[in-house]
Amino acid sequence: MVLKHTLTLAAALLLAAPLTATGVNAQQLSGTEIKQKIIGKNLNYRLRGNRIGKVTYASNGTLRWRSAVGQSGKGEWRIEGNRMCTFFAPAGDWRGIPWRCGTIRARGDKFRFGSTTLWR
Repeated sequence: MVLKHTLTLAAALLLAAPLTATGVNAQQLSGTEIKQKIIGKNLNYRLRGNRIGKVTYASNGTLRWRSAVGQSGKGEWRIEGNRMCTFFAPAGDWRGIPWRCGTIRARGDKFRFGSTTLWR
């Protein structure tokens, strides 16, 4: 049961579906801007359903995440043009979630990546 919820959380966390603007002033980030504003930062995340936690995209192409209820995992990221691509492997699941790519939109200090909101 815990593995099922962990997989659901990890899939939702970085499943990069087509984005809609988060507001009138939202702008799509370029690959360079993603690296400047997201990479190397410890960020909070909120998923639909108010699931929250922390995620870090390290400069070496790895990532780590931990939910507020103690679920955790790791993975990898890369930039392809103006899209961020991620691979998540929840703790205890060697298969992980397949690579997904999507754009990131910014509005102030908040970022939208698929169904996930990120902020510092």
